Amino acid sequence: MNRTEKLLHRFDRNGLCMEIGPGYNPLLPKREGWRTLSVDHADRAGLVEKYKRFDVDTAAIEEVDVVWAGGDLSEAIPPSLLGAVDACVASHVIEHIPNPVMFFQAMARILKPGGLLSLAVPDKRYCFDFFQPLTCTGDWLHAWKRQAKTHSQRALFQHIAYTVSADGATTWGQLSHLKDIRFLNQSLPQALKHFNAYDENGHGAYQDCHAWHFTPGSFDLLMLELSQLGLIPFTVAETHPACGCEFFILLRNAAPPPIREEELQRRRLDLLRKIAGEQAAPALLLRPNPARSFLDRLRRGLAGLLRRLRRGGRS
Repeated sequence: MNRTEKLLHRFDRNGLCMEIGPGYNPLLPKREGWRTLSVDHADRAGLVEKYKRFDVDTAAIEEVDVVWAGGDLSEAIPPSLLGAVDACVASHVIEHIPNPVMFFQAMARILKPGGLLSLAVPDKRYCFDFFQPLTCTGDWLHAWKRQAKTHSQRALFQHIAYTVSADGATTWGQLSHLKDIRFLNQSLPQALKHFNAYDENGHGAYQDCHAWHFTPGSFDLLMLELSQLGLIPFTVAETHPACGCEFFILLRNAAPPPIREEELQRRRLDLLRKIAGEQAAPALLLRPNPARSFLDRLRRGLAGLLRRLRRGGRS
């Protein structure tokens, strides 16, 4: 399956669907016949203004039905549509949400019983979050307990201080060998300046960032623990492994049956072992690759030879 099929292959075009953050590249475009409730952080005019300085097709931006500026998403949706949405897709959204537990609880009120929530999630091993620590259940519980409506000062500092590029790119694939790694923000004092100036209680201007960081196993552990604690009524219906810089998970709006304590502990330990294995990937990406180094030297040598031949031909 291609990317779109992984995200949408269980969606019914005749049902009422919702897309969160479609921006300039909607997955459920109304112009193609989807019955879509479009949710974004600004109206269409605001999105066009935001993206016009980038090399994107702003004509693809569709009308926004619900402008969501944060807080409880179910309060932004028209009351008549609560419990009426068949399926929702959110691509690279969950890592930006200040209070994910509240988000999932809101989605449970928006979706029909048994409705689908399809997520594309960045894999921290293959993008600029490479050096960020994994998000654990306690991190989400802390944001939920403090009723977070904006990101924490900690999240903003980490985002500014530790995001990186590798070989000039901000995303890469599993087979890459990372060489030229650089901080996206070269000023550590600037990270502290933003930390000190930012009001995490929501009284100042909102600042966006990747607040949460995942591998497939760590996200599975979050879903398992929070659902078994009775905090998010979602069951994992389908997963797809990492491809490029992201992985995919399909959730169903139905609380999973409780798991006996011994079985729950076994599953948690299995996922923690999986996560430990996933964390080996960054070290492998950083390890020198002799074959690639040889090819790079050969390429540089050939390029130098060609330059000398050209100079010789002009003399």
